Amino acid sequence: MPALVVGMGLAATGAVYLHVTAPQAPAEQKPAPDEPAAPPLFDDITAASGIAFTYRNGEGLVDAAGQQVKDAQGHPRGHFAILESLGGGVALIDYDGDGLLDVFLTGGGYYAGAPDYRDIRGQPCKLYKNLGGLRFRDVTAEVGLDKLAGGEEWFYTHGAAVGDYDRDGWPDLLVTGWGRVALLHNEPDGTGGRRFIDVTQRAGLGAGITWASSAAFGDLDGDGWPDLYVCQYVDWSWQKHPACTYDGKTADVCPPKNFHGLQHKLYHNTGQGTFVDVSLAAGLRPGGTPESKGLGVLLVDIDGDGRPEVYVANDTVDNFLYLNRSQRGTIRLDETGLLAGVARDDRGVANGSMGLDAGDPGRTGRPDLWVTNYQNELHALYRNECQPGRPFFHFHTTGAGIAAIGQTYVGWGTGFLDANLDGWEDLFVSNGHAIRYPAPQAAAGADAEPGGQVPRGERAAGRLLPHTAPGPRPGDRRSRQRRTG
Repeated sequence: MPALVVGMGLAATGAVYLHVTAPQAPAEQKPAPDEPAAPPLFDDITAASGIAFTYRNGEGLVDAAGQQVKDAQGHPRGHFAILESLGGGVALIDYDGDGLLDVFLTGGGYYAGAPDYRDIRGQPCKLYKNLGGLRFRDVTAEVGLDKLAGGEEWFYTHGAAVGDYDRDGWPDLLVTGWGRVALLHNEPDGTGGRRFIDVTQRAGLGAGITWASSAAFGDLDGDGWPDLYVCQYVDWSWQKHPACTYDGKTADVCPPKNFHGLQHKLYHNTGQGTFVDVSLAAGLRPGGTPESKGLGVLLVDIDGDGRPEVYVANDTVDNFLYLNRSQRGTIRLDETGLLAGVARDDRGVANGSMGLDAGDPGRTGRPDLWVTNYQNELHALYRNECQPGRPFFHFHTTGAGIAAIGQTYVGWGTGFLDANLDGWEDLFVSNGHAIRYPAPQAAAGADAEPGGQVPRGERAAGRLLPHTAPGPRPGDRRSRQRRTG
């Protein structure tokens, strides 16, 4: 059966699908001959689905007439700002309670204001309603998502999170980006439908954000109300915009090591429709040069004590694992990533971590952690060996047979899914890059194109076998789950 795939992410050039094999009795391994290309696991039906969308990162300057801005030599002008490197996100949300997952896409942004083009503005986000039968319709304007409060245009956006923050039974949206976030409350439209209202200011989220990349909702203190964790990236600005090159002559986007990391934000849900910033009181790391350059966040109970931990993918610095020590009404998190073995790779090196997910590919009953990393780095599968109150993980990438992937391109969005319904969780990775002109070897690998071949992993017990497929975000188009509480 065909499945809809929507590709998101900066310069996505390929994708890798990893199929997990069931454990089996040890057997003598013989060298396998070259295997023929496997048939595609997914059909790309984007054009027929009704979804017509492109994320814009602003890398090519465009004037008021829509014409590309060029320099004196006729070459396209660009800022090569690190702002352009993060790409956009996608959220699956049943906003109208019909049991079908709808698709929300962040729009990105562009630069305005000739002659220097340093006015950072946003592109429109989009919501596509699931009509069933693999068909979608753009309902952005009719649900109020074409503008923000007071008719304000969208800001430069990156990520999105879904959560019912006020527990009214309808999922709400939180959108992250440059300089702010937006909280969109899901409300009746008066005609039997639904619409979103920008309640960012009213909810207490209208200040304190410098550059938000991603976010997650979850009840950290057990009071029944979902709290909010927001990743922040680095302290880039036009006043801190150095010129960078990787070959000594070609201008390109600067690496995150040129900037300080920003402290992330944690907001406690008061239960009254508002949030309070408890970042310092809860124990979040302060940021700075060696830490806190966040790109992805995941809330998951790693040790079975009934309280979700916070795992954060940071770029070129240690990943965070916040062990949840909260009590009702008071959030307290202890950062234990290095001690737990999930801050770095198996060589003790911090990676350029991007996407993450939790899953149970070995069917142990405990969630493993999965992280996609930068070019020439292994993606990280951390096997869960935690006990209550004692977090510990084992770096299991090589043991799982997936060390062959992840070193040619930069891994971005990712997720576990049982693609062939055999009861075993598989993995999907979308690939791209963070800079404009990567080194030639980054474009010459086996997975250079969506249909290219990726070497298969060894067929051993519990190993993951790679296939290729387009798209980055698992979701069941046939889902008939009703409104989420």
